[in-house]
Amino acid sequence: SAFADLGLVLREERAARFSCACDRARFAAFLAASNLDFLEDLAARGPWPVEAHCHNCATTYAFGREEVEAMLARRREAAE
Repeated sequence: SAFADLGLVLREERAARFSCACDRARFAAFLAASNLDFLEDLAARGPWPVEAHCHNCATTYAFGREEVEAMLARRREAAE
């Protein structure tokens, strides 16, 4: 083993699992809460689809033009 030279003794083995709490709705909320100027530019120019990437689990969430425009419309309504 890699630790043999250190005099370590393996006493137990356990399964390791990774669980990420991300989901599409959470990333949509992050995107919708972005700086308003950024969200306006994104809605106007794309790129399409807009992709948000979770750095914890490597899942990519894609958002279409209509979704981003709807996020922007909701932000504008809330600002009024």
